[in-house]
Amino acid sequence: MYDSVKLRIQLANGKLDLDIRVEDSCRLKPHEEVVLANVEKLERDIIISGKLRNPVIIDGTSKVILDGTHRWAVLHRIGLKWIPVCEVDYFNDLIRLERWIRLYRTSLNINIELFLERMGISYEKDRLLEEDDDSFLLITGKNAYRIYAGSLLEAYKYLRKIENGLYEAYNIIPSYLSKMTVQDSSTRNIIVVPPKPTKKEVVNLALSGYLLPPKSTRHIIPARPLGLDIPLRLLRQNEDPGSIIEMLIKHKKPILLHSPVLLDRRYEEVIIYFI
Repeated sequence: MYDSVKLRIQLANGKLDLDIRVEDSCRLKPHEEVVLANVEKLERDIIISGKLRNPVIIDGTSKVILDGTHRWAVLHRIGLKWIPVCEVDYFNDLIRLERWIRLYRTSLNINIELFLERMGISYEKDRLLEEDDDSFLLITGKNAYRIYAGSLLEAYKYLRKIENGLYEAYNIIPSYLSKMTVQDSSTRNIIVVPPKPTKKEVVNLALSGYLLPPKSTRHIIPARPLGLDIPLRLLRQNEDPGSIIEMLIKHKKPILLHSPVLLDRRYEEVIIYFI
């Protein structure tokens, strides 16, 4: 067992255990594809800094990556064996699994029904939407199209077809929303709400080697450690550097920051920042 730093964070609705350790990067299981341009940019930033700033968050049992897939991909590209991780219990109810909504802003008058038929995608037109609906939806104006798939894998196959089809036919790419507003569903905008997998499905797909499209899942983890600043030279060596890294972390002072926190981006969770 690798040396680790264990934290128990008391939150308003329960406790969350965080286990900061070093893992062999080959043991980690991604569940989403990466965006190559994002990997290349992050690689430059990490090499220039000479350190990995924040740990990758993983499920402690399955080793499935919940947050930090691009960081993991960078370390693979530059040949580092070890990676700092923060292990959590994915099936703790405090950790929520949501989805990213695709918003296509366009002034084009696209015939959605014809587009879906050309893609070979079955749908049902529906004007009524429940706020907590987990269906696979395509929305434009006042119309909603429920897309039917025989399985989660088939649904994500259709999602890829829709994204590729909109880009190839109309040269439009999405922005990503955590939730939809009335203004987003204007007459010509197109909103794609992907199917929402369960945690068990995410783990099973990752362990099987199947990767979902980028931005398929949105994991809301109520507390996370930041600012570890682990030198890359420690992650290059063949022997497990866990005890050295544990010592480095324990010499830092953790500060508890309550949301919202503005650092490299806005964080809505509790931050344990090491200085």
